[in-house]
Amino acid sequence: MRMWFPMFIVEDPYIIESFAKEMDGFVFTGGDDVDPASYGEEKLPECGEVEQERDAFELAMLRACVKENKPVFGICRGIQIMNTFLGGTLWQDQPSQLGKTEHCTKDEKGHTHHPVKVTPGFLYDLLGTEDIMTNSYHHQSVKAP
Repeated sequence: MRMWFPMFIVEDPYIIESFAKEMDGFVFTGGDDVDPASYGEEKLPECGEVEQERDAFELAMLRACVKENKPVFGICRGIQIMNTFLGGTLWQDQPSQLGKTEHCTKDEKGHTHHPVKVTPGFLYDLLGTEDIMTNSYHHQSVKAP
């Protein structure tokens, strides 16, 4: 199985479509914040750094993946760009907009983490369990799906 983890930005639509046709699936990874302009909001001062070029590339890549019916997997920012692609919005900064991040706990070293339920499918088959813990450093999250 050939999976592609976008590690560079491509602007050429032909190359993006070629990736979508050739690969078996795509992983969209974490990184800087998704630009609130992508989901129709003004950027708040608490919002972090944004990468408009990366947003444009990943949105184009998602469009090509849907067209080719290819599976996608999002990690942190990856889920957020997928939600934006599907017309949803994000909390730009959970602490200032919600007052706290209830889903996270801190360990003795101060690292934040939270539980995740894995549903049957590729990831479940890979891990062999439905209950995992993941680190959690993001301050953005899905507001309206």
